Amino acid sequence: MFGLYAVALAYFSLVSSVADFGISRYFVKEIAREEKDVSGLVTTVIFLRLFVLCLVSIILGLGFFFFDHQNLRSLLSILAILAIVPSALSWTVNDAFIATSKAKLYALGGVVVNLATTVLGVIFVTRGFSVVGVVLALLLGQYIYAFYSLAIYSTQKIGLSKSFRKEFIKEIIWGALPYGFLSILGLIYFKIDTLMLAYIKGSFEAGIYSAAYRFLEAIVFVPTSVSLIVFPMMSKWHNLEPAKVAQLSRKIIRVMGVMGLAVMILYMTVLPEVIRLFLPNYLPSIQIIQILALSIPFMFIHVPLSQALLSSDKYLKQIIMLSVVTVSFNVLTNLFFIPKYGLLAASWITVLSDVFSLALLLFVMHKYLLRSAKISGVND
Repeated sequence: MFGLYAVALAYFSLVSSVADFGISRYFVKEIAREEKDVSGLVTTVIFLRLFVLCLVSIILGLGFFFFDHQNLRSLLSILAILAIVPSALSWTVNDAFIATSKAKLYALGGVVVNLATTVLGVIFVTRGFSVVGVVLALLLGQYIYAFYSLAIYSTQKIGLSKSFRKEFIKEIIWGALPYGFLSILGLIYFKIDTLMLAYIKGSFEAGIYSAAYRFLEAIVFVPTSVSLIVFPMMSKWHNLEPAKVAQLSRKIIRVMGVMGLAVMILYMTVLPEVIRLFLPNYLPSIQIIQILALSIPFMFIHVPLSQALLSSDKYLKQIIMLSVVTVSFNVLTNLFFIPKYGLLAASWITVLSDVFSLALLLFVMHKYLLRSAKISGVND
């Protein structure tokens, strides 16, 4: 059953990425630069996201109807996709919070949605709804998150336009396009192994792998939170003070590298004992958790460090090429090894992909950003 939930959650992430399609990156960057009508931009972004989401939902719904003959899996996937409708509102509001240096409001929203989803999930499962209850909790949790976000937003001095700004639409689409392509590549990178396991090896192996991967995702909020904080700053600095971008990048490598190593050690030594004592249902995932933990230091550095390139349009070509290469490596190796070695292959490929991805990122950073700052005499 957990394998079915994993597939639904993978569709939730993939469709979320398509519905956003890089708009968040463009939106935050434009607001941080203080060059646009914020209320008009917010309304226009909400309209675009809902429009794209409707199109994607219709296409996927037809796909499930004609090609996926496992009814429960299709139902859960559709419910997960419907959860993205309120998310489109929440994303836009929280992007505005991040861009205007109100990250605390964004963080509080994350606590609200996670708490609401967890409580609802426990209620539904204990009342016999099984995996359907878990996905329903995801759906209702997102609606609670949307109401919370809009309520907090109404207290801020930003506002909403009565109608979307037509002149912004073309600008947003073209500005978000490269970031959208990158976000799709990123979701493929993170979710394709779960989907491959489900369709190649079955829901049982996908469930074990996804359960282990959930522990990895539980700690992703740390580098993700750091990246959300540094992205608006780097967006401002790139044109006026590029040396500060290089300086902050070096600090990210040092601090996040040490933090990632510490978390990796805890995941490999302490977490298995906690699972044995308090979470016996996760015992089959311990070996996979310990393998995946090896990727934590690389992930901790890569996620926030990549903002140095993403925050400026002049590096988009380099980071797109980097992403295409790493995603191709991940997909091809999974296709080759999963049929024979199953979830063990998926686990080790995740680690190797993170190592490979960070190595390429550091190479590109050194060539285009860090070396130039060093030559110009910038020191930490």
